[in-house]
Amino acid sequence: MTWDSSADLDLHVTEPDGTEIYFGNRGPTATGGTLDGDDNVGCSDDGSIEHVSWPAASMPTGAFTVEVKGYTVDDCGSGAYDLAAEVDGEVLLDESGEVAEDETQSYNFEN
Repeated sequence: MTWDSSADLDLHVTEPDGTEIYFGNRGPTATGGTLDGDDNVGCSDDGSIEHVSWPAASMPTGAFTVEVKGYTVDDCGSGAYDLAAEVDGEVLLDESGEVAEDETQSYNFEN
């Protein structure tokens, strides 16, 4: 997930077994899923990108839920974002949206 403001947006990815990867559980999970960072905490622009990944060949199969949460948006810029999920070069999710503070948008994909 990427965005072009200092807003604190949060990426949450729920694996098929129900394990949620997010700023409070960065991983690695049992399958190796890991969140690489929690950007723009306190509206301090430090990259505006959050990324969840798995080691090669260890990403679980099944249904995933991806959520974008507007943690702190007011007075920090836009909550507009771009979101993508790619597995072995195949794009499984490609979305753009915008969240307000305390708003969540959800997406699903199958691996």
